[in-house]
Amino acid sequence: MLYLICTTNWTVVTAKPNEETVSIYGVGIMKKTMTSSIMVMVGLICLFTLSFTDKSSANVFCCNHDGIRGDANYDNDLNISDLVFLVNYLFKGGDEPPCFEEADVDKDGDILVTDLTYMVDYLFKGGFTPSLCDNFEVGDINIEAAWAAIWLKDDYIPQFKFYEQIFNDLTSIREQWQDSIPIVSMEFTGPWIYSELNVGVTDGALDSIIEGTYHHWDEFNTQFGFEQFTEYYPGFIKLEFTDIKNPVIMKPSYIGLPGFESVYPHLLDNDRPMLLMYQDGNQMVYFFRNAWGDCPSGCIYEEFNIFTVTDNIIEYQGFYPDKILIPQPYALYYQFAWAQFWDFY
Repeated sequence: MLYLICTTNWTVVTAKPNEETVSIYGVGIMKKTMTSSIMVMVGLICLFTLSFTDKSSANVFCCNHDGIRGDANYDNDLNISDLVFLVNYLFKGGDEPPCFEEADVDKDGDILVTDLTYMVDYLFKGGFTPSLCDNFEVGDINIEAAWAAIWLKDDYIPQFKFYEQIFNDLTSIREQWQDSIPIVSMEFTGPWIYSELNVGVTDGALDSIIEGTYHHWDEFNTQFGFEQFTEYYPGFIKLEFTDIKNPVIMKPSYIGLPGFESVYPHLLDNDRPMLLMYQDGNQMVYFFRNAWGDCPSGCIYEEFNIFTVTDNIIEYQGFYPDKILIPQPYALYYQFAWAQFWDFY
């Protein structure tokens, strides 16, 4: 049998400088002290020469232009050129990524073939959005704006630019109008709690989960950043995930798992005073709706203060004591926002 011998140099960037081993896709677990390893495939013997660079010496907290990872070549865009950059880096001795975080797409602490796979799935197969940047975590962001961003765009995690737009808009509206129109202090809350799923489980599944032997959900828990579960009612558990994530996007992955009888987002109360919003091109419309009388079953009375923000210019569109008095196109925009909000009930 004819064998082809090839030599390849790899640099492996790791976020675990204190550990002695690193996982190399296709090779296995390797000690950092090793300089080479033989991998045998059908008709092919390759010698991989490995060197290691710790993340502690890399440009770590540089991932910030859109809040998610994936901009491997750091050109302020996420597209096929980033795939090409990673391929050249991993297999052809190309330049090191300018920003470690951006290239570590799946946030596992290493830059490997798995990051390429994640990117291909995201760009071409409708896969999940890359992981959040380390400087875009729950403790560092405005939860209201992030919550609104994933609800309005139906995104798995917030798009940073859209999140930033909502945050800046609401901050400016409140700074300018809170004294004269106090209702603008009302904060957005979505129809569901972010990063939570409620699951109805069989006794057998619950026992396995408590014992730590239920592995049917392992892939999804890793993918979504599962944090913990709590049993809040007999036969029902609440799953909690890290960061700000859309439970509607996560829900389908858990439906149909063995022993899972129902899966749904953690819904908030029904009708109530609320802040709704709608995007029309480069214009954002904010509806501050006060409501009372038989809430939350169905508020009888309501009134509105409406603001628009276009290219950072705020305009107050007026006060309306009933929705039937709202002029077009804002009446239509409100109908769209209202329908999207109640779509989850």
